[in-house]
Amino acid sequence: MNKTAAIQAIISATSTAQPVVFTTDSTCRIAQVVEDRPNHFYLTASTGLAGSLGIGIALETRRPTVIVDSYSNLVRNPVGLITAGTLVDLPLIHIVLDDGLYGSGHTSPPPSDRADVLALARASGYTDVSTTTQLDKFTTLLRGGLAKCHSPVLVRAVLTHPDSPMPYPSDSDPAIHATRFHAHLSILDDDARAA
Repeated sequence: MNKTAAIQAIISATSTAQPVVFTTDSTCRIAQVVEDRPNHFYLTASTGLAGSLGIGIALETRRPTVIVDSYSNLVRNPVGLITAGTLVDLPLIHIVLDDGLYGSGHTSPPPSDRADVLALARASGYTDVSTTTQLDKFTTLLRGGLAKCHSPVLVRAVLTHPDSPMPYPSDSDPAIHATRFHAHLSILDDDARAA
């Protein structure tokens, strides 16, 4: 499994009713190229903050929210992981894409490669924590987590194959995407109140 395959699986498993927060660098660029949707929020320069943003969205909307994080970004700021674990009824799926590399250049191993984010998630109170190197198992874990998303779940996808170079999306203005994301959530909120 590589990052592109994992992101394709995430996009295929989610609907436009589920907010999805993509962390910085190649993760958000790949997601935009694979399929740009109004329920996608792309962090472009906020290393380590995908968890915090996703938690806020899940708290506000009470909708199953997916955070697509990287190992290196998560170990830079694990506070979101700890916070989410204490919120026992938070509808959150926290995906950690772990390519074993650190930084936007993806050239070196992380300085904290011994940090066990799975153990930290369990200790923080995540109800379900799993890891896999297999795309089919990852897809099954993701779909299962979304189907029963009533409390924080963490799925670590160990990426064992390299990605091809990704082109930059043609429309990468963060303000446009943030406005579109907010408008989409507002529409979903209005539809839920009307139902």
